[in-house]
Amino acid sequence: HDLQAARKVAAEGTPKSKGAKQVLPMALKKLKGAQEELTSVRDEREKALKDLEYAQQLAAAREETLQEHMKAKTETEAKIQEQQGALESMMKAAASAANDAALKQEEINKLRIEIAS
Repeated sequence: HDLQAARKVAAEGTPKSKGAKQVLPMALKKLKGAQEELTSVRDEREKALKDLEYAQQLAAAREETLQEHMKAKTETEAKIQEQQGALESMMKAAASAANDAALKQEEINKLRIEIAS
């Protein structure tokens, strides 16, 4: 509305219109500069929002990967513990078998001595 009023005054041909004719181009130039700056700011904002969205997607993907690694690590640790338990059980069984074998060898040696006597 103010722009239309300024254009009407500029078209009148009065001393006031002479001033309006000088001021109007400057005002239009400033307005155009402000519009260009606003467009630039909007473009930057849009780019920043896209960058933020990408960063959030990347963070979510990394979080998912981390969770998968943590799950795999937990599963691996559980398997290792299970295998260690089985190994300990086998070692105890081997020690018991070795002890039994030693006792039987002792009995065999005693029997040999008895037979030899």
